[in-house]
Amino acid sequence: MGTARFEIPESVVPTYDGALDLGVRPEHILLGAAGQPVTATVTQPLGPMTYVTVDWEGGRLTSRVPGISNMKPGEVTHVSLAPEGILFFERAGDRRIAAATA
Repeated sequence: MGTARFEIPESVVPTYDGALDLGVRPEHILLGAAGQPVTATVTQPLGPMTYVTVDWEGGRLTSRVPGISNMKPGEVTHVSLAPEGILFFERAGDRRIAAATA
């Protein structure tokens, strides 16, 4: 399994001792010049938005971007996560864990 590094601001990191899973909706997955390098594999224009699936070694995410994206499969870009969209879940029980507030 591959690895990826995503910057998570201290203001959204939960104060919790156990194992956590991170969740993020497609509209909070940002494509651009900063973050984890990825390759676009699928683009799906759907009227007022486009879903863009990106891969890296061992990982895959789908981003929802406004409008019609010009991104093509095979194109390299970067992905980051919008801090306000990051969610944490307790791995053992699937309970949502609140993030620290700044």
